[in-house]
Amino acid sequence: MSERESGGAGLPGADIFALACDGIAEPLVLLRVLPGQRFVLEFANAAWLQAQGLSRAEALGRFVDELPGSFASRLPLYLEAASAKKLQRYDDAWPRPGGPALVQVTVTPLLDAGGACAHLLAVARDLSEHTRSEEALRSSEDRFRALIEQLPDAVMVAGGGRFLYANPAFARLLGYDRPEQLIGTAVLDRFHPDERGLMRERPEAVLKSGEPQPATESRLLARDASTVTVEVLDLPVVFGGAPTVMTIARDLRGRKEMEAQLQLADRMISVGTLSAGIAHEINNPLGYVIGNLGYLADGLSKLRGLGQDRGVEVKGLEDALQEVWDGAKRVRNIVHDLKTFSRTDVERREAVDVRRVLEASIRLAQNELRHTANVEVALPEELPPIEGDASRLSQVFLNVLINAAQAMPDRPSAQNLIRISAVADGGRVSIEVRDNGSGMTPDVRRRIFDPFFTTKPVGVGTGLGLSIVHSIIKAMRGEIEVESEPGAGTAFHISLPVVVRPIAKRPPPPPVPRDLHARVLVIDDEPLVGTSIRRVLAGEHDVTAVTQGADALRRIASGERYDALLCDLMMPEMTGMDLHAELTRAVPEQAERMGFLTGGTFTKRASNFVERMGERTLAKPFSTEALRAFVRRLSKH
Repeated sequence: MSERESGGAGLPGADIFALACDGIAEPLVLLRVLPGQRFVLEFANAAWLQAQGLSRAEALGRFVDELPGSFASRLPLYLEAASAKKLQRYDDAWPRPGGPALVQVTVTPLLDAGGACAHLLAVARDLSEHTRSEEALRSSEDRFRALIEQLPDAVMVAGGGRFLYANPAFARLLGYDRPEQLIGTAVLDRFHPDERGLMRERPEAVLKSGEPQPATESRLLARDASTVTVEVLDLPVVFGGAPTVMTIARDLRGRKEMEAQLQLADRMISVGTLSAGIAHEINNPLGYVIGNLGYLADGLSKLRGLGQDRGVEVKGLEDALQEVWDGAKRVRNIVHDLKTFSRTDVERREAVDVRRVLEASIRLAQNELRHTANVEVALPEELPPIEGDASRLSQVFLNVLINAAQAMPDRPSAQNLIRISAVADGGRVSIEVRDNGSGMTPDVRRRIFDPFFTTKPVGVGTGLGLSIVHSIIKAMRGEIEVESEPGAGTAFHISLPVVVRPIAKRPPPPPVPRDLHARVLVIDDEPLVGTSIRRVLAGEHDVTAVTQGADALRRIASGERYDALLCDLMMPEMTGMDLHAELTRAVPEQAERMGFLTGGTFTKRASNFVERMGERTLAKPFSTEALRAFVRRLSKH
C-alpha cells in the first residue's frame, strides 16, 4: 500500500461527513496531514470542485503540491497552521467565467487524541459581493460627505456636547478658516447665552425619541462675538458607529435683511398712497385760501385810491397780502410736486417737459439738499419733450438727488457740491447729476443697480431705489450710467430719447366775452370751497353752492337750470362722476355744462374720467383768473 493510499482512511464517519458537507454552498476541503509535512486532499465538496473545475476523481487522494491552482502556493500557510495548531486566514483569487472571484480561506487545524494535528479543514468564503457592497457603501458615503461639504447650509454633528464634524459652511458661518478649528470644542459655547437652555434640550429629545426636532430660530455666536441669526433643524444620525445628533443651520441674516427692506418698501408704498391723499386733503382748504387771497387782492386794488384819501397805508396791506399769496402758491407747488411723485395710476405715455419735472424734483428734495450741499442747476431755457411718464421720471430724479445728498462725507456743507445739468443733443436729452462726495469702489459701482444692494445702514436704504430707477429709464427706452471713484465723487448720466412723433395738442379754447352773466351751481362737500367761489364770482354771476350731489339732482329735477355746474370730482356718497352719469341719463344738456374741480385722483376710473373730460377739469387749488375763465368756457357751451 502506498503512502498516499494509506492516508485515505480519513476521519471516523467520513461518509456522514462527506454527505453533510456536500450540501454546503461554500467551498470546503479536508486535508490529511502526513509525516514529513505533506498534505493529501482527502475530501472536497461539490462547491469546491465546481469552483476549481475538477472532478472528484481528479482531485481526491492527491498531494496538495500536485493540485492545480493556488493550493501549492499556500503550502507555507498550511504548514504554519499545522505546526502552530492555530486557525489561519488568507485571501485568494479563484478563476470564474466573469472574472476572478475574491475569496477568503479559513484554515482550521483538527487535532487527534494525542494532540497532534491530523487534518486541516479549509473553507472558502466568496468576498466579491461583500466587497462590492462595501465599495458601494464607501462610495455612497464619499458622495454624501462631498454633498455635505458643498452644501450652502451649515451642517455639524455633535456628540457628548462637542463638535465631531462640521462642514466648511458651518466654519464660514462662525468666521473660522477651517472646520477642523471647531472639532472637539463645546457646542453650547457657539450659541447665544439666551439660547443655550433650549439647545441643550433639543439634542437630548432627538436621542430619546429618535425623531427630528422641528426647525426653530436661534442665535449663534461667531468667532468675533457677533450674533448670527439662524434656523436650526436637529435630526438623529449614526456617526462613527454611535447614535449622535446632526444639526443643520440656515443663515437667516439675508432673509431678515430682505424682510426688513420689503417692510420698508411696503411702508414707502403706503407713504406714497398716504401722501396722495394728504395732497388731496390739503388742496381743498388751499383752494379756498388762494381763492380768498385773490378776492382780497382785487378788493385792495380797488380801494387803493380811497385808502390814500383816508390815510390808510394800502401799499403795506398789499405787500403783506402778496407775501401770504407767495407762501400759498409755494404750498400749492409743493402739493403739485408731491402729487406728481406719489401718483399711483397706470403709467402714462405722454410728452414730458424734462425741465419742469427736474425743477419739481429739486423742490421736493430741497430740504434734504440744502442742509447737505451747495446745489448748482444749469438747465437751458427749453428742452425738447421726451415721451414717458412724468411721475415715474420724477421718481428717478428724486432718487438720484437724494442718493447724491446721502453720499456726502461728514464735513461742512459748504464744501459739498451737487451739480444738476441737462442738454439736448442728437435727438436725446441728457441729464447729469454730479457730486463731489465719497464716491464708490469698482465692486460697489458694478452692483449699484442690483435689487436690494445697498451700502447704507438698515433703515436708511432699501437697496431698491436705484434698481427701480434703472427699470424706469429702460422702460422709457433710455440709458443710465454711473461714473465714480473713491474720494472723487459720483456722476449719474441719464439719456432719454425725445418725442419723435408729434404729440397732438388740444386747440386753445375760443375767447369768451368777459361780460357774460351766468347762473352757476357749485357742488363741493367742503362748504368753504363753495363760499370762496361764490365770493370770487359775486357781481359777475349768480352763484348757488351745495355740499351734496343729491341736492344738485333735486334742484335740477325741480326745473332749475344752470349755465355752469362746478362739481368736486371726489365726494362721499355721490362722486362728481356719479352725478355726471345721472345727469347724462336724465338731463343731458345740464351734464354738458358740468366742469370738475379735482384735488387728485385715486382710482383708474377717476384718472380715465379726468383724461376724457380734458378742458372741463380744473385742478385745485386754482387762481381767481383761472376760475373765472373756467366758468366762462362752461357757460359758452
